Amino acid sequence: MNQPFKWTDDNFKMALELSKTNMTMTEIGKELGITKNAVLGKLHREKKKGGYKVKTKKNKQGGQAITTILKQ
Repeated sequence: MNQPFKWTDDNFKMALELSKTNMTMTEIGKELGITKNAVLGKLHREKKKGGYKVKTKKNKQGGQAITTILKQ
């Protein structure tokens, strides 16, 4: 049986760095072996603690939303 995913400083930093590239939250989740919602949830929770600005904009063609994380 698989162990549940546990956020560590290392994989949070990896998710944050990947979010600064053009990777989608889905791609970051696949890289870490978790869902896009787990990535978004963690980044939003950390935003409240550490002053990160999470910005999401919808693709004009109706595709997947793009999320950017910026340090304020």
